[in-house]
Amino acid sequence: IDAMRDIIKKAPNEPYLLKIYADMLLEHKLLEEAAKVYDEAASLYHKNGKMLSAIVAKISQWHYEMPSGQSIKIFFSDLKKNIKKDLPINNLFSKLSIEELKSFCFLFEKVRLPADHTIKEIGDVEHHLFLIVSGRLEDSIYLTLQNQEKIFRKPTIILSENDYFGEIYPFTKEQRCQSYIKTLRPTELVSISKEKLLPICRKFPNIELAIIDLLKIRSQFTTSDSSAKLRRSPRYEF
Repeated sequence: IDAMRDIIKKAPNEPYLLKIYADMLLEHKLLEEAAKVYDEAASLYHKNGKMLSAIVAKISQWHYEMPSGQSIKIFFSDLKKNIKKDLPINNLFSKLSIEELKSFCFLFEKVRLPADHTIKEIGDVEHHLFLIVSGRLEDSIYLTLQNQEKIFRKPTIILSENDYFGEIYPFTKEQRCQSYIKTLRPTELVSISKEKLLPICRKFPNIELAIIDLLKIRSQFTTSDSSAKLRRSPRYEF
């Protein structure tokens, strides 16, 4: 902790370092100090336009420092005023009211994984939507050519900060994973359980519509990206 404090003094405006420091404080049961550092990290992430990271840092603070209803409202209100719709995840946040955004974000569960960790395999049941806070992952999508039973090749997509995965919609249908996803670097995710999401979507139908739009964007991206790679592959092999 002392060594980390020295690093923070040299780089006080690096939110990623502040979050690492806050996690260390938490491990040593220094809850009040950890909450303060999470708050600083959230402010810097917000200032840098990193909305997902700002929300995750702020919710980490609230776990150990009970916020008032007013402070929660102010945070999400400021977030919505400054949000840039340049990313699908930011676009999802922008579509939600303050109350909807709060209800959705309070479902977040932090997940930390080491490098070379398998998250999903083909055929796994999809129970969670995952948002990537930091790290790097490999998503290998397996395609089968028409009139062929065997798999021809596996186009790969690299996922990183602010990307997402988990085909959880329709909520009432059991969806199966169509790809193999593993971490390439230490990775932090937030996981949103389909089971916990269902009652929230019944209360706020707009959240369901926003998630449908989000997953539609991913589906279009993976299909077009994979098809292009599949068309190129015979030329590469030749």
